[in-house]
Amino acid sequence: MSLGLGLLLIVAVLAGVGAWLYMKQQNKSSTASIDDNRYATEEAISPAHISLLMYLREAFPGRAVLFRPRMDQIISVRHSENRALATAQLAAHVVDFVVCTPDGKAEHVFDVRMRSANIDENQQRRETAFKTLVLKSVDLRLLRIQRSVSKLPPPEEFAAKLAESLGRARDPIASYYIKQDKGGSQAGGKPAATTTSPANLTDLMGLPPDSEPGKLNK
Repeated sequence: MSLGLGLLLIVAVLAGVGAWLYMKQQNKSSTASIDDNRYATEEAISPAHISLLMYLREAFPGRAVLFRPRMDQIISVRHSENRALATAQLAAHVVDFVVCTPDGKAEHVFDVRMRSANIDENQQRRETAFKTLVLKSVDLRLLRIQRSVSKLPPPEEFAAKLAESLGRARDPIASYYIKQDKGGSQAGGKPAATTTSPANLTDLMGLPPDSEPGKLNK
């Protein structure tokens, strides 16, 4: 065996041993870090949001109701000069509730405006404007729920009232909504929401205003 080949074999063996020792050490470190950590459960959804989720499920029986999905989970980028950036922008935004059609696509999108000292109002307005514009581009409305469940109509009346407010007729047999009018006005002669403003259910359904508008009581 030549000297060069022998040295090459020695180097290969040493490299293999070194890699094995490194992987062993990494596995030990990973296990040790998990063992040393302490974990606790957190509130995945607030009691107020649970009430709204159950309310929407009762109002739309047989439909999937999603809680806080990312926008890239309900909308895809059809065309963009920078598809990766457009998709990342969608992924950075969430909506509070989505009621799906029987085939699993978004039909009604709801947001709850929460007032808190920790919320940046300007940032919230920018995010709302983005979501409203994107949803409008796929013929969806961002519906703003500013009320607690106790102030909403009974669940069995909500879907019909919402369909009427949005200018849609409900087919009671097929249980889906058929658009009647794509004009610029709401039912009852009310003007349509501005381009970057969500539709307020309080106005759409003619509900009395909250004593604390925008606050969802827990």
